[in-house]
Amino acid sequence: KILIVPFVSFLIIRLVESWSTINLPQTLKMTKTPTNLACSSWMWPNESSLETLDYELGAIQNNLSTTRRVILESYDNSPLIEERMAQRRARDAAIVSACTNLLPELDASTIDALKSNAAFNELDSILPIPKGLLRPNQEQSLAKYVSAQIKRHSPASVQDIETKAVQDYCDATLDNNESWQEAHQSAQQSIAQVIERHLQNLVWSDHKPIRATLGTIRVAAWNVLERKPNGIHPVLPILTFVKGSKEERKKSVARLEHAMLHPSAVVAHAHAVVQWTLEALNTHDAVCLSEVGAPVVNALQNTDLVVSISKPTQHQSLNPSRITKDGGACEGRTAVVARSGKIFPDIPVMVGTKVRSLACLRLNNVFIVSVHVPRRAGGNSRCPEAGGGLFAAREALQNISESLLAVGDWNGNVELIGGIRVGKPTTFADVVLHPKSHGIDGALSLCSKDRVKVEYYT
Repeated sequence: KILIVPFVSFLIIRLVESWSTINLPQTLKMTKTPTNLACSSWMWPNESSLETLDYELGAIQNNLSTTRRVILESYDNSPLIEERMAQRRARDAAIVSACTNLLPELDASTIDALKSNAAFNELDSILPIPKGLLRPNQEQSLAKYVSAQIKRHSPASVQDIETKAVQDYCDATLDNNESWQEAHQSAQQSIAQVIERHLQNLVWSDHKPIRATLGTIRVAAWNVLERKPNGIHPVLPILTFVKGSKEERKKSVARLEHAMLHPSAVVAHAHAVVQWTLEALNTHDAVCLSEVGAPVVNALQNTDLVVSISKPTQHQSLNPSRITKDGGACEGRTAVVARSGKIFPDIPVMVGTKVRSLACLRLNNVFIVSVHVPRRAGGNSRCPEAGGGLFAAREALQNISESLLAVGDWNGNVELIGGIRVGKPTTFADVVLHPKSHGIDGALSLCSKDRVKVEYYT
């Protein structure tokens, strides 16, 4: 009963072939976020390249949608629609007849009187009347209901209803169609190829790496942006080229999220983080990493470096979010990496119902701690004034009596607890939304005569 004409098959093939030769219009507007942040280009969102990536993925998505529409429109659904209409034609005609006979009686009758009316009983036997319409003083509502049933069960309405039902069935079962299977597989291959070509633009973080210097000790720190949906999703809508209607913005964010979470991109991100860490250790004594997930953990553990890795973030809420229940939330680990040193137990920091563990490593006579302070419940982490976890973090760090240097993402103004900031924005969100920010990444030194210096990593 469902046929595809040869021309449509030819058209589908042409559409599939076109996915591998998508041409970008020369007039595609490229937007850039002005910034003087000094870091390797791959470490920061390259908006021009990301916009191009989004355009290419959107073109594949649009072509696939066109192919789906062409396949569905090629179906000859008339026999199935007619069969479904035939099965209900007699009942629909009886309902229309009963409603037509009852409608004139409604103006002059009460609900109680209608219950003994032959037309009323005929309709009720075919299409039981809702009990709510049989209460006193519901005559007008009953009249509207009867008029609506005449329209709903008319041949034209029934054809619309059954046509929609058959179309929905075809759409729901399209995965069984060989032409669609081929088109979908080809689209997925094209998407993978596009992502592979853009891997260098998918390993970025929304944080600028920093350097903290305490005496002769130099520590590099970087929030690497964990590759989990709730890790990357908040920053994607801030990209300045994500514009248009709410639906258009939603689609762009979904495409970029899919690209960044693609297995090849996740592996590339972990590899890039390790390579940067190795490079940083050529000129620094230690590296503090935050928002570390399993892929980066595994990559670090495959090196010969000394790696102190914290436990995943713990959620003690009695009503955790769905993504937390499903195990899809960020691990939120921290790590301290060095070529030598002694690993010490994590330092737990509790803010609300969230417990974040801070990795700790002793280097000579100084404890190096990687910081990622939990933000206050309901606080805006992109705003340096949000804070919330700062004082809890300082209290936890004070338990270490010897010299300590804590470096990383404080999710607030670390100067409020005696720390030092870069003095300029350290996150992409701050560059876009709070350009006068002094940053939420910084360092805190305890029990040391030397003053810590904080600057962008170069």
